[in-house]
Amino acid sequence: MPETAGHLLERSTETVAAMPDMAAAADVPGPVLADLAGRHALSALVFAMVDAGLDAALAGGPRSLAALVHASGIGPEPLGLLLRALAGQGLVAPVAGRWQLAPNLPGAVPAAHWAELAAHRAENRVWLDMAAILTGRSSAPDSYRRELLDGRIAGRPGLRAMNRAFAAQIAERLCRGTAPARVLDLGGGDGDMAAALLARHPGLRVDILDLASGFAPSAALARRVGARLGRITGDARTTRLPARYDLVIVNELLELFGADDKQAILVGAVAALAPGGRVAVVKFTLDRTRTRPPSGALFSLRMRLKTGQGYLESDDEVEEFLRALGCSRVGRIDLDGIKTVIVAEAGTAVRPAPPTYVAPPVQAALPADPPALPWGELVSLATAFRLSCLFQAALDLDLFGLIGPGWARAGTVAQAAGMDATGARVLLDGLVAIGLLARDGDDYLVPAGLERLAGNAPASLRGALRAFRTENRVWLDLADMLRAPGERPRAARIMEAAGLPDYLAAVGAANDAEAAALVAALADGMAPGAPEPRRALDLGGGTGLFAEALCARWPDLRVVLLDRDEVIARHRAAPAPGPLWTRIDLIAGDACDPAAAPGLVPGFDLVLLSDLLHYFARDEKAHILARAAALLAPGGRIAIGKFALDADGVTPASAALLSLRLHVQRPGAYLETDAEAEALLAAAGLADVRTIRLGAHKSLVSGWRP
Repeated sequence: MPETAGHLLERSTETVAAMPDMAAAADVPGPVLADLAGRHALSALVFAMVDAGLDAALAGGPRSLAALVHASGIGPEPLGLLLRALAGQGLVAPVAGRWQLAPNLPGAVPAAHWAELAAHRAENRVWLDMAAILTGRSSAPDSYRRELLDGRIAGRPGLRAMNRAFAAQIAERLCRGTAPARVLDLGGGDGDMAAALLARHPGLRVDILDLASGFAPSAALARRVGARLGRITGDARTTRLPARYDLVIVNELLELFGADDKQAILVGAVAALAPGGRVAVVKFTLDRTRTRPPSGALFSLRMRLKTGQGYLESDDEVEEFLRALGCSRVGRIDLDGIKTVIVAEAGTAVRPAPPTYVAPPVQAALPADPPALPWGELVSLATAFRLSCLFQAALDLDLFGLIGPGWARAGTVAQAAGMDATGARVLLDGLVAIGLLARDGDDYLVPAGLERLAGNAPASLRGALRAFRTENRVWLDLADMLRAPGERPRAARIMEAAGLPDYLAAVGAANDAEAAALVAALADGMAPGAPEPRRALDLGGGTGLFAEALCARWPDLRVVLLDRDEVIARHRAAPAPGPLWTRIDLIAGDACDPAAAPGLVPGFDLVLLSDLLHYFARDEKAHILARAAALLAPGGRIAIGKFALDADGVTPASAALLSLRLHVQRPGAYLETDAEAEALLAAAGLADVRTIRLGAHKSLVSGWRP
């Protein structure tokens, strides 16, 4: 049966921070795809929080916005947008006019832990080049590739705290009953597993085999425990030790290597076992499909990028290796669905008796580590970029097009994309894990509804979604950008003419789903017996889908679509999309001064502004609405279609993130709250101003001219 994890496709869009310029099209789960393409923004929020010093500023308790402006060097308006976006993701919280770290955070997170989260930014930069790395057109920096081999994990205190917590669980499970007297820890130079074992059993001795570069983190442990810890310099793939160990642990080592090296490590591990000894392989969980849990599939891809040949082997693959080496009684220990320990006993072949080991005098117990932080949620935010980059690599390589309309063999896709077989398999399995591909054995399929991801598909979304890659690069320096009001890199300004085709494609996908709903709500909100509108102005009408929806609702209505020169030129150069366009007049003009547009005649029954005001600063919003009100006939109505945002500026979280996104794209811009939109209409002289919520994420704010 085909395998697909459906990780993202099954998520509710209410729980994610989707890029709202891409919403559901008829046959494509647009909000999910946009969320996937834009998840780098969540990581960027964490990086910006650290870069701006907000973690340190808030560590002592609630602070005023003015105090945080002073601490961060960011002005009050952009800092407020950043804080509200952070609040939407559960990192900070408003309290009595001040800001504090969110209550769900575990007290004061140490500065070193926050710095560790921000360090993921370097990996983000590498992952942006995933397609080029996997096809050999470029290589990952040595600093990234050698992080594990050089023992730099010691600089990740949060990760080490989590690893120590797992090590304590593993030590307890492996040493129940009769404890082993002598243990070999292959590749355990950080000393975390050895420390857990030694703390649990004072009479036990542990030898660590590792590269010389890997031993630095265990130096302090060696000084504390003396002869109970042996450190042997060597390569686990080639170094062979006498068969004298009751327990050999291979802890998160195999994933650094290809299949042949994995097998060589296990050969050495089994050869080092005393009769009746056990080998325990500790690894991140990955089932036989190599796609569940999705975090395991992503970790496998990470190992491929980091090492060049490694990947996370499945749990079944390890068992098969061990059985092939003559091990018996193979079993598994599950650790919270995150890690798996595969335990096997040595075969029955007669081995030389191990040397007699005399335990040293019992020493004082090793000092316990502080309780591990609930690190998962913070790390998930800091590494959310991985999902975006995986998706972007698939788009760059046009994997959805290479697979085609039917099933495609992994080897065929690898050859067409210019990848080696293992790299292609790891990448394809990652896409299965997050629900973008289905798999049956070695064959892969693009699920129904996702065909528009292919570059050559009709109305392909590839260009619109790939635009998020540019945003990813820009957002890596979010805090610095917010400190420089008025300055934006060209790449951040998505509405520049060069990026207009992809931008209009994204907006079109969103409008196609919501235009009819907005117009229906507008019609339902009209007073009973009120005359139907005869003339309407679609201000900043872009794709024209709202103008079409208005014409479809009211057969006698004529609509003027006013937008920038380049938008109108594109419409005039293309064939009319349908018969409704005979009632749509195209006029080039500026939304800030529509009356100046040649040929525009005031006296409209309806002026529609759909997803327009959020591109402007507050004074500009007020100016636009005042000009729009002046174009109305008496009794005419202004209708604002917008992304819903509650009065707190925080919920929905996707809207708070959009508001910050808009400010990055254009200085001064932000998403106004629904209440602010009402106040702006009232200030423009309109009456009976009200808001209608259209689902979870959209609002219609309207009022009429007395």
